[in-house]
Amino acid sequence: MLFAFFLTLLAPSSLQAAEITKLCNVEIRSGKEIDFSQTEEKWLCGDPDSPNWQQIPIPQQRLFLTAFLQGRGFHNPVFRQEGTTLFVEAGPELEVKAFTVQSAPPEWRWQKRWGIVGETMNPKTLEEASSWSERQLQQRGYPCPLVTPQAFTDTGEIRLGVLAGLPYHFGEVETQGQSDLDPAILERFTAFRPGQLFDIRLLELTSNRILQEDLYLSTYYDVLCDRTQNVQIVRRFVPALPRLFTAGAGFDTQRGVLGRATMKWARLSKAANSLEVTLFGSFREQSLVSRFHYHFPSILSSRLKLVPQFSLRREVEDQYNTITLNLGSNLAHSWEFEDLRLAAEAGPLFERVTTIRGDGPRHVDAIRLVTKTSAMSHLFEYYLSDPREGWMVSLETSTQFAAVLSEQNVHRGVLQHQLLWNVGGWEPPFLILGWRGLLGSYFFNQRSPLPADIPTSQRFRLGGDDDIRGFSRKQLPTGPGFLTMLYQGFELRTGGWFPLELQPFLFLDVAKGGEAPRKLSHATYYAPGLGLRYNSPIGTIRASLARGFIARPTALDATTEPGLQFFFSFGREF
Repeated sequence: MLFAFFLTLLAPSSLQAAEITKLCNVEIRSGKEIDFSQTEEKWLCGDPDSPNWQQIPIPQQRLFLTAFLQGRGFHNPVFRQEGTTLFVEAGPELEVKAFTVQSAPPEWRWQKRWGIVGETMNPKTLEEASSWSERQLQQRGYPCPLVTPQAFTDTGEIRLGVLAGLPYHFGEVETQGQSDLDPAILERFTAFRPGQLFDIRLLELTSNRILQEDLYLSTYYDVLCDRTQNVQIVRRFVPALPRLFTAGAGFDTQRGVLGRATMKWARLSKAANSLEVTLFGSFREQSLVSRFHYHFPSILSSRLKLVPQFSLRREVEDQYNTITLNLGSNLAHSWEFEDLRLAAEAGPLFERVTTIRGDGPRHVDAIRLVTKTSAMSHLFEYYLSDPREGWMVSLETSTQFAAVLSEQNVHRGVLQHQLLWNVGGWEPPFLILGWRGLLGSYFFNQRSPLPADIPTSQRFRLGGDDDIRGFSRKQLPTGPGFLTMLYQGFELRTGGWFPLELQPFLFLDVAKGGEAPRKLSHATYYAPGLGLRYNSPIGTIRASLARGFIARPTALDATTEPGLQFFFSFGREF
């Protein structure tokens, strides 16, 4: 019903009153209002400040008007002159009735392009269709396609002739630009492999990675083609200052006003090491995080690095208030494959958790071995700011051994995933389906209902925009927290075809928890809901409304009261 209601907003009116546009001695009758720019008005009516352009002859006006009206989709204007007045019947505004591509490679399903048929038949639509086709071919291995666009006003057809050329596989990349860094360092960020089929998105993804490291102020790749289809890829860049300060602010209904400030020292030593310090603050959380990225100088292109880190974090939730201090160092590495990047890191961590308010021990000191392994598809990473397709999965583990500031062995594992599908493969996406999930559990020989080695802030809790959106932030459970947790969320939203570029979405979140390791209780928490997403110039804006329910509640849920939950934020994504 929601989508049917929104679709009615798109239905155009079948009745259009005639509009009359008057401009100096010109009167235009058309089915819609026609606006001219100031420059166009001067071309039609003259410029009083220019002695040689104060009076425009009517034949010249007709010539200009023909071009201006055709640019707006009026291809058959009729002119009538009475004295010094020029009357114009603009005629119908032509729409594109058919879109075809000739000589396209068989692997390119250009028929999945929608949104061209029904658009105004004008040079802008023709250029958009041509640019889109060239881009699609460059994503499929053809770096130098030739696209010849044609428009037939008698039939309403836009026809593209395609000469794709030969498929190209990545080879040597030339670097141009002045820098005090060895070009071999840039190989750490390369998203493509030698011999891999060309995809222009992999070049842009590589540039984005380099910019995120703040090594350069600007970096991009030029794809140069000659008449014989020889391809040359040139990397260009503009050096950045070695110190960078960034700050930002936002808001969401769970944490209130958000603020973040980062100071980064980049390009330290010839290996391009970096040090960053980040401050974050909200009503719910305040943190200070410092990381040093040390790259071994023996092989500058290597992705192996040592990451010493320190963090101090205060969490203020409804059920607890804690301060956590972490000090550790991880050895990290990443590997690039044709379709994904695999990353892994591991190292020791000293942790001190002080519980100011809440269940559990007041002080917990621990020495842990922590690991994180993640895999992310290139398409997921490329579309990270506007999610539409791809996948990611990660596994985090923490091991605390007995007799090392601990009474028993405590193991914790968290598996997360996120998958996105462009439903039907339409271009641009018509519907986007998302599936995210999380599975977490502790593993130990439990000797008491409340093990002394686990701070309350590190137990699993459910509720809020991070997981099940029909309950308030970390509302579940009301007790000390779960030792096992399962969450799955599904979301279906529209692409960019809605009015005002809004993206409505529907979702369903389902979760379960358990008070014991590796065991879930009978209760099932679920929350259907709906929302709106808008990709604004200042960041993504999301609003959602969900209703929580509990199936087969247990004694742990006796005081839990599900209800409606509204969430609003800048910058959050599914």
